[in-house]
Amino acid sequence: MVPVTIPHMFAGLANYLSGWVLQSYSVIDSPWNWILRFTLMAAWVLLNLFCLDLANQRLDESVQEDFINKPWRPIPTGRLSQREATNLLCIAIPCTLGFSYFSGGFRESVVMAVLNYIYNDCGVANEHFILRNLMNAFGFMDFVAGASRVIAGPQSSFSALGLLWLATVGAFVFSTISIQDLYDQEGDSARNRLTAPLVLGDWKSRIMTAGAIMVCSLTIPPLFGIRSLAVLICWNAMGFTIAVGVLLSRCVKRDKENFTLWCAWLVLLYMLPPLRA
Repeated sequence: MVPVTIPHMFAGLANYLSGWVLQSYSVIDSPWNWILRFTLMAAWVLLNLFCLDLANQRLDESVQEDFINKPWRPIPTGRLSQREATNLLCIAIPCTLGFSYFSGGFRESVVMAVLNYIYNDCGVANEHFILRNLMNAFGFMDFVAGASRVIAGPQSSFSALGLLWLATVGAFVFSTISIQDLYDQEGDSARNRLTAPLVLGDWKSRIMTAGAIMVCSLTIPPLFGIRSLAVLICWNAMGFTIAVGVLLSRCVKRDKENFTLWCAWLVLLYMLPPLRA
């Protein structure tokens, strides 16, 4: 939940403050308006994420995996049944769409609902890791777009350079998101999920992921004119640390720590637009 909630709140705020990612946006001219727009954005992110979590955790394969990896979740602990989760989802989706209609980000919520259905109910989450990574990339891009539109106003849109930025976010996620599968191999194997470590093998997937991290580390800041030495040092140091950590890790605990660092790096990625020279 945290890898989606906190980074995308930063993303919406950063895109608004950048002055170049969005166009035709509303000017927030008072502290109360800031509080209102940020609250609406946070609610939009949380509601859409709630629908994603319900859709995923109610499935038979997910319950089986959660008994292995995440036994504290509501269904494995008996606090919620799969039927109750499905009924709750049927309520949550229209409520989320209704909220989005008035807050902004309605189109993005519709897209999210479609991606949610394809990813979970159609089983793409368990298909080849390329499809899985692609769906994750679309999902993250949609969260960025939706959060940005809610805080900037429903009439806002992405500029041409902003669309390139959105595509860059998608490429970043597509190429590096397999880092989350390195620590979850036992559960993924139990549900026959074709993640990169299970398809390519652990070591090959680590080389692929570490290589993608280094490519992103070296190419993204220059692409958008990030020239601040402090930002470049911080960005590249985090990328190098994560890449080396992925290659050297030999235990689940270390892999989880690397994923946590990746989430922090994602926040830094989302904060790059206001830092553009």
